[in-house]
Amino acid sequence: MEKELRRAVLALLIIALFGLLIYPGLYKYDKLEGKYPVRMNRITGETKILREGGWVKEGDAASSTAGDEREQAVTRQDLVTLRDEIRNELLQEMQNKLNQAKADWAASSSPAGPVYEDGTSVLPDGGAGTGSSNK
Repeated sequence: MEKELRRAVLALLIIALFGLLIYPGLYKYDKLEGKYPVRMNRITGETKILREGGWVKEGDAASSTAGDEREQAVTRQDLVTLRDEIRNELLQEMQNKLNQAKADWAASSSPAGPVYEDGTSVLPDGGAGTGSSNK
């Protein structure tokens, strides 16, 4: 009986030590602004952010993060300007094509209104009138 009790206590002790020391790990991982991986030491509370050069302490990374935000702001403004330029160019090109199509249509000698494949008018009066009929 005493031997079984020792085994049970030893098993519980091993499980408790495993849960405290090994299972959660020394670091807790998270993300800063959904972008930068962050690790926090569970014992000391020290926080480090993963950058291109490796893990950087929280205070050292703050200045480089601010620089990244400025670069992103400039990039966003550049993208907005570029988007507007592209939109204006496309609208101008579409307007030019539309004007050319209007001019081509007005200059064509095709009968007014819709036509069949052989060129005859779909309208009964040949497309000459708008509602009047020839009797």
